[in-house]
Amino acid sequence: MTTSKPISPPENLTCLLQILIFKDSSDAWTFTDATGNYNDASGTVHDAIAPAPSTTVVTINGGPFTYTGAAITPATVTVTGAGGLSLTPNPVYANNLNAGTATASYTYAGDANHTGSADSKDFAIAKANATITVTPYDVTYDGNGHTATGKATGVNNEDLTSELDLSDTTHTNASDYPSDQWNFTDLTGNYNNTNGIVLDVITARALTVTATGVNKVYDGTTNATVTLSDDRLSGDTFSDSYASASFADPSVGDNKLVTVTGISISGPDAGNYSLQDTTTTTTADITPPPITTTTTSVASSANPAVLGASVTFTATVTASVDPTPTGTVTFYDGATPLGTNTLDGSGQATFSTSALAIGPHNITAFYGGGAGFSSSSNSLTQVVQYEPAGFVCGGNPGHTILPPIKVDGTSVFKQGSTVPAKFQVFDANCNSIGTPGVVSSFWLAQVINGTASADTQTVTSTTPDTSFRWDSTAKQWIFNISTKSLAKNATYVFTITLNDGTTIPFGFGLK
Repeated sequence: MTTSKPISPPENLTCLLQILIFKDSSDAWTFTDATGNYNDASGTVHDAIAPAPSTTVVTINGGPFTYTGAAITPATVTVTGAGGLSLTPNPVYANNLNAGTATASYTYAGDANHTGSADSKDFAIAKANATITVTPYDVTYDGNGHTATGKATGVNNEDLTSELDLSDTTHTNASDYPSDQWNFTDLTGNYNNTNGIVLDVITARALTVTATGVNKVYDGTTNATVTLSDDRLSGDTFSDSYASASFADPSVGDNKLVTVTGISISGPDAGNYSLQDTTTTTTADITPPPITTTTTSVASSANPAVLGASVTFTATVTASVDPTPTGTVTFYDGATPLGTNTLDGSGQATFSTSALAIGPHNITAFYGGGAGFSSSSNSLTQVVQYEPAGFVCGGNPGHTILPPIKVDGTSVFKQGSTVPAKFQVFDANCNSIGTPGVVSSFWLAQVINGTASADTQTVTSTTPDTSFRWDSTAKQWIFNISTKSLAKNATYVFTITLNDGTTIPFGFGLK
């Protein structure tokens, strides 16, 4: 290196020095005197400037991330360094399409003034949930297997139904299946496995059981035999049975009604059916055996009988030849059955009742026949009346006129006055009867005034009542007779006709 010769005293001549600097090389310098007092000079030095470091940063933005079927690119990159280095290049991705661990990275190679740098970040791509629709079934048993239907689709509407297992929902027999499980098992690695349950229902099939009656020879009973059939599906196995079958009555006849009860089914496939009825009807014949003719008679223990009193009817059935008939006798009041009893060893059956209403009754004893015996019947007219005149209950006479009118007809009243006609009738239990309709009619039957008159006339009341009325306090019937239209000095005979066919006659005179 060559330098200028110093001058004394020293002077600052730096302004005349020119240095040319080059990176990492021999840097030249020159000195050019502008004063004319110094020699020009030149030379070289070796200077060095090292490259600055760079910084690369990868940042994952957002998240969490779920599989979408498309590449997921959430990263950004920054490269910075001295001298104003600032870059935002695109990251490089790996495994960022499917579910799993993806990576975003970037490597900066550096430049003349900066060294290279790199960074990478992992991020998770979670599995997506497939869209799954499972439709349960609600069907009636038909002997076939049934399976729920379903569909599975992915995030891009791709069909994943092949990964949906519905085999656990398959059933054939009737029942409710509230916990039928379906399973989705992903084979792509991009979807979550899942499962669920559905309620599947197979309703029992309606089953109708029909009966066919079996004809029999008369045996005096209502016992019947039938065969059963039904409308089951072909191939199903179970049996039909019944508890009882009976005719409506034991008598001989064609196409007689047979009632079957207690029908049930049992066996391997019975649970698949719902029995519609446990009863049914059919018909069958009861053919006659060799017949012996019978005759029936009927008698009453009391005729007429008093209302409320027990009366016993006895039917006697005799055969034209031995032996004594067997079977039952039904007693009827008109067309209404009263009761049925069995013939005893002497061929008699009885029935007792205290419930017959007032009036006449056509009582029939019907023998329905027995094993080898013909049916027969007979009737009588049973009369039911109130307690007769002379009956006294609690000190009160029944079935007769009561005071103020005397029973012997000797009462005399003032013409124009009101004469109360009163009476009571009793049943066998001493009850005074106030049932509407006790009085059938009330007439002025006869007027005796020198010459007797037998013409019946209407009786006039002094009250709005035009017929006998019931006095619930006194427990008696009453009619207030007006005598204003009746003449003096005559005797008047009246007749009260009751609904049991009896009458209460009475009379009185007017002055």
